[in-house]
Amino acid sequence: MSFSSILKDAGVPEHVISTAKIMIANRLIEPLSEWGLIDWSEHSALTELLNVRLTKTTKDRLYKTSDYLLGARKQIESSLRQKEQELFKLRRSIAL
Repeated sequence: MSFSSILKDAGVPEHVISTAKIMIANRLIEPLSEWGLIDWSEHSALTELLNVRLTKTTKDRLYKTSDYLLGARKQIESSLRQKEQELFKLRRSIAL
């Protein structure tokens, strides 16, 4: 199961998934505000890899994407936990 599938199964709309992936990567690599994320994405290959463009006018889209992720948080976390156990069979949890 891919991360896109996890997001889709959690109810994140398909047209939002690429933006969500950029936001999640940013939070893991260099956490910034939505404004900072837009500038950061211009210096990242993620926008090209995911075929999405973030501009100053997409700030509201980032807030809506955050709302989708927050609403689906428990299901996303559960799916990631299950995937972690399938892949690594660890006795302990990985905390992000």
